[in-house]
Amino acid sequence: MFVNTESHWDLSRLVRADAGEVRGFVYRITSEKTGRFYIGSKLTSVKNWPSYTGSSRSLNQHMKEHPGDKHRFEVLVTLADKTATAYAECAFQFLFNAIHREDCWNQAIKSPTWLKPTKGTRIFAHVLGGGLHSAMEKWT
Repeated sequence: MFVNTESHWDLSRLVRADAGEVRGFVYRITSEKTGRFYIGSKLTSVKNWPSYTGSSRSLNQHMKEHPGDKHRFEVLVTLADKTATAYAECAFQFLFNAIHREDCWNQAIKSPTWLKPTKGTRIFAHVLGGGLHSAMEKWT
């Protein structure tokens, strides 16, 4: 499913949190000119995920107003269920202190679902179990 053909997504930092079927992913989009970034998630049940450019209105407005600016589209982690995807998105936004940074398009942290423990959330928590420092080294 995550073969990087005909897509702008960079999979070089990808971590698979679960060996099972991929249901969603957490991504980071970064302006190569300014370094400003956005962290979001996408469920892979949506057919257009390879051409997806993020859900942030301000990011998409920036891309529309500056079509010559290059952006790096990175898939950070793939997950096995909707709850794990929402959990991981929130975790990354907290890890990167997203809503308190001037260089980030994220303006809020919101979960689209109740974050109850699932096999997927436990697996992702285990991935982070190596420590926040090692996790940040992988994705910074």
